[in-house]
Amino acid sequence: MTQLALGLALLASAILYGAYFEYAAKNTRDAGLLAGVGGAGLLGSLAALTPLWF
Repeated sequence: MTQLALGLALLASAILYGAYFEYAAKNTRDAGLLAGVGGAGLLGSLAALTPLWF
């Protein structure tokens, strides 16, 4: 379970990295969509990791 959550966090961070490049290219619509998906994925993977720490 830990490896899956860490893998999802890594994937979400790659999506957020892509959102940054879209934003830097002044493509704000795609940047907003990618940021929403990446942020939701990052929060979901961290929520999956949280019960394992406590």
